[in-house]
Amino acid sequence: SNFMIRKLKRDCLDLPDKIYTKYYFDFFDYSGEYSKCIKTIEEQVSSTIQSSSIHTLNIVASKSKMKNIIELADTIIENDRKVVIFTSYSEPREMLETYYKESCVSIHGGIDSGKRRELIDRFVKDNTCRVFVGNMQAAGVGINLQVASDAIFCNFPLTVSELQQAIDRLHRIGQSNKVNVYYTISRGSVDESIYDLIIDKAEDIKQVIDNGKKTIEL
Repeated sequence: SNFMIRKLKRDCLDLPDKIYTKYYFDFFDYSGEYSKCIKTIEEQVSSTIQSSSIHTLNIVASKSKMKNIIELADTIIENDRKVVIFTSYSEPREMLETYYKESCVSIHGGIDSGKRRELIDRFVKDNTCRVFVGNMQAAGVGINLQVASDAIFCNFPLTVSELQQAIDRLHRIGQSNKVNVYYTISRGSVDESIYDLIIDKAEDIKQVIDNGKKTIEL
C-alpha cells in the first residue's frame, strides 16, 4: 500500500505533440446580455454564487464568441482539415448546427447509441462532413475522432479531467498529426476565471502526485 505504479501516456504511446493556442474575443452584441446576468447574480440573496449562475454566464460568453469560432473553424476547413468543436450547452451547439447544416454532425445527450454510432461513422468516413459538434459530457469520452487534428473549445468545463478527456478523443492511437487545441476566451468574462481555475487544478494534481516523490524508472 506504500507504492504506486503510474504510467504516463507520453511514456507509453508514440503520439504527436499537442499545440495549445488561446484566442481572445470581445463580446460584441452580447455585452448587454452578459451585464444583465452579472446584475442578476449580484442581486441574489445568497452569499454563494450558485452553479446555475456560472452556467448562465458561460452560455452568454459562448454565444458571444460564435462568430469568431465559426471563422476559425472555416479557416481549418479551407485548409482541407476536419474540425471538432466542443461545447457544454445546447444554445451554442444549435447555432453551430444551423450554420453548418449537412456538413456537420452533432453528438449530445439526446442522441441514442445507435444514432450516435451512425453520426460518428459519417464524420470519420464522409469527406463532405467536415465538422463534429460535441457536447463535452456526451462526446468527451469513449469515441475516436483521430480523423481530425483540430479541437475548438467554446467554453471550459470545471474539471481538468473533463477537458483532457475531450482532447484525448483526437490525441490517441491512430493520430498521425500534431493536435491543435484552441481555447476561446471572451475578454473580461467568466472564461478567464475558469481557465485560471483549471490551470491551477492541473498544477495541484501534479504537486499531489509528483512533488517530493522519488521515482524509479523500471
